[in-house]
Amino acid sequence: MEPQEQALAIIRGLLIPMSWSKNGNITALGIAASDEQDYLLEFPGDSRDYLPHLRKKVEVKGVIDKQTKGKNILQVKQIKVISRSK
Repeated sequence: MEPQEQALAIIRGLLIPMSWSKNGNITALGIAASDEQDYLLEFPGDSRDYLPHLRKKVEVKGVIDKQTKGKNILQVKQIKVISRSK
């Protein structure tokens, strides 16, 4: 029997910083979603590639894992900018 694949979620919201280093550098990104929840984004590659898109509206497709320290974790499969910030 093959393991069951987890369903992909589509979350829309603003790309935001979620944590910082002691020097003030952004170390993790998240999304402030339209469902009034925040999701910590877990990227397959380097999340720094997305820093230019901070505070822009994005659409993220991925798998939600709510088991990590009480936080919503979204394992990113695809992310795209859908509008510029105001």
